[in-house]
Amino acid sequence: MRASSPSDHLNNWRAQKEQRRELGDRLDQPRELDHFFFFRRRSNAEAAAQALADADFRVSVEPGLLRTALTASRDDALTDADVARIIHELVGIAATHGGGYDGFGGAIVPMDE
Repeated sequence: MRASSPSDHLNNWRAQKEQRRELGDRLDQPRELDHFFFFRRRSNAEAAAQALADADFRVSVEPGLLRTALTASRDDALTDADVARIIHELVGIAATHGGGYDGFGGAIVPMDE
């Protein structure tokens, strides 16, 4: 299982940010973001889930045959500072618990809202 670095995710964010801007996303507005993780051991996923819950994330753990998936959701804005802070926090939690962070997704907040 290859661990991803914050810089990998921040590089990916640049392209996602450009797409969001083209779609008229108000990046400074909070919206629900879903963050995705994977772990080889369910016990590691459950420990990470507790750390994420302590950081005000809503968490679901989905055991699988070869690995356990974890989704953590919370409302956050998508300014560069917010994204950098979130990515560093979540990559760190994943690494601490022997897993990987696989990125995030969330809705577009249109300019007319």
